[in-house]
Amino acid sequence: MAKVVVKFFTTLRELTGEKQTEVRGDTVAGIVEKVIEKYGSKFRHTLLDKETGRIKPFYSILVNGIRLNLREGMDTAVKDGDIIAIFPPVGGG
Repeated sequence: MAKVVVKFFTTLRELTGEKQTEVRGDTVAGIVEKVIEKYGSKFRHTLLDKETGRIKPFYSILVNGIRLNLREGMDTAVKDGDIIAIFPPVGGG
């Protein structure tokens, strides 16, 4: 299993109380599940759509700066030292 860093931004940083955490896993999906286990149901309900169980479509997940939808999605394999960033929706005007 790879050891990766997961970085949180804005509302997710407030929710977790941390800028980042280290997690072990083989794929982005496995890493996300470990993060959900670590931070509990409030994190789960914030990140996942309750009907589909998938990450809400307005969240962005990057692996080493590359958005998942440009790679293999949640099945993207990770390796030691990878950085996964989870960005919640951003509003402004």
